[in-house]
Amino acid sequence: MRTVMDMSRNDEIWTPLVAVAPLFSYLPENEFLSIWEPCPGNGKLIFNLQMAGWYASDFGIEDALIDEPTAPHWYDIIVTNPPWSKKHLFLQRCVELKKPFALLLPVRTLGVRRCQLWLDDVDVLFLAKRVDFTGGGAPYEACAWFTKGFLPDRIVFEEE
Repeated sequence: MRTVMDMSRNDEIWTPLVAVAPLFSYLPENEFLSIWEPCPGNGKLIFNLQMAGWYASDFGIEDALIDEPTAPHWYDIIVTNPPWSKKHLFLQRCVELKKPFALLLPVRTLGVRRCQLWLDDVDVLFLAKRVDFTGGGAPYEACAWFTKGFLPDRIVFEEE
């Protein structure tokens, strides 16, 4: 059986373009849109968002579960791949901030009671394939974008 310590060892992994690209067609297109990435890790997600034309930053926030950007670093949307061992805390935080958000989380989030408490108005974008986060060629778990504020339906399945 995996423990929380086992799971937290995998909390800091990069987010490849193949995981982010399906979200691009749903993000609002606005040259003034500001995206907060509260869990930047090595900056791969920020880089992918910026290369696709959005302004994204971590705004120098050290603890996203406590702090949030303030003027002049205001943000419109939260997009992040949070530590999966803290998924319930990030869902709660995003819902409480009342901003549109997209969290890349394991599909098993749907079955976790601590997460279910925060999923009432959350939409899900299921990815067509499992994402290889490690580059090892053997993706071990399906993930999806848990979003609020910009998907056209409650459940969306990415086409291959």
